[in-house]
Amino acid sequence: MSHTPHQQFIGKGSVHDAPWHRSETEPPVTDPHADRHPRHYIADDGLVAAVNTALLLNKPLLVTGNPGTGKSDLAERIAWELELGPVLRFEAQSLSEANDLFYRFDLVGRLAESRLQADRQWSNSQGRHRTGSSTDDNADANVGDGGRTPSRPESGSTTIDPDATPEQDKIHPLHFVEFGPFGKAILRVGQGQTAPDPQRQRLLEQLRRRAFPAGEPSQPQASVVLIDEIDKASRDFPNDLLNGIDRMEFRIRELDNLLIQAPDKALGLHPIVVITSNLERDLPAPFLRRCAFYHIPDPTPERLAHIVRVRVFPDRADLPPDQLPPFYRELLDFFVEFRNDHQDRHVYPPGTTEIIEASRALSHSGVDENAGLKANLDFVRRSVSAIAKHREDLERLHAALNAEQQPA
Repeated sequence: MSHTPHQQFIGKGSVHDAPWHRSETEPPVTDPHADRHPRHYIADDGLVAAVNTALLLNKPLLVTGNPGTGKSDLAERIAWELELGPVLRFEAQSLSEANDLFYRFDLVGRLAESRLQADRQWSNSQGRHRTGSSTDDNADANVGDGGRTPSRPESGSTTIDPDATPEQDKIHPLHFVEFGPFGKAILRVGQGQTAPDPQRQRLLEQLRRRAFPAGEPSQPQASVVLIDEIDKASRDFPNDLLNGIDRMEFRIRELDNLLIQAPDKALGLHPIVVITSNLERDLPAPFLRRCAFYHIPDPTPERLAHIVRVRVFPDRADLPPDQLPPFYRELLDFFVEFRNDHQDRHVYPPGTTEIIEASRALSHSGVDENAGLKANLDFVRRSVSAIAKHREDLERLHAALNAEQQPA
């Protein structure tokens, strides 16, 4: 199924029975109740509208919000709902460069392999020298150079066979190219594309096999690219990456400046780009102007109950879609009240992720889900490590639980 600007994102519910491609290396997930399956993702109306606007305008979607509000999971939902294969992920870091989104060249690995190859050549020459010196003819030949054995080569010096193919040449740059998400996205769009000469065509085919070791798509296909936590990258990174996205092409310098580009006819297969930020710093204005934007708010208690229901109890046919057992309803009320009452004093306020993980841990702990919170306080105390992530927050949480135990 190929992405076109006219597809509509729904953002909730089970829109089809297609498998979920959790990653590029794992087999597709066919169990609809699998943990974190995108069919359980619930996008609010504003987020659905923002995704569809980004699709219509062919712009990246910048999504902000507190940790645990579902920013990264949105990309999984889009890829699954539109049947676009696994999400191509990039975790932004302080030293990330825009070119890393297209490819990286493992220079250290190539130098190491070059040294190993040089050592093998030297060892082979030593073996030939020792074997040859046992005969009179070779012994006489050795006298001419003083009988010295060949010196060990400098690191990286090897004898290159000019007729060797890239597959035979273990230090050929081809073997040290690692594609980033945009590099793979462009290769997916250009599936079936040919190079102007046979040598480059063969090189392009080998690069595709490196990019998709499990097999590339049978036809040109759009991709969902997730750039996670862009606010961790350098200030120049956001503007540089959009320049690369717009061109839909890049060159591999180490392969004689080989050009990798999307064909002109692939306009409807432009990558769907989801960019997340935790608002740790402001992003450049030129970058913001070129993105669609949405801020995911913290969920309301009603929405939080729905999220916990589908994430913690996805296979409970006895529970209506919007209902939780009595214990979990009281637990959510307690967590929301605890978070709101101490909002200004929390070192690390518990988010949606922490509440889901605590509920999941408690669901396997033996709680009486038909009883209230007070009857299960001992179980809750054992799960506080999923909620509080700082000593002061932990002390406040224990104090709040002790207060729950007091008579009304």
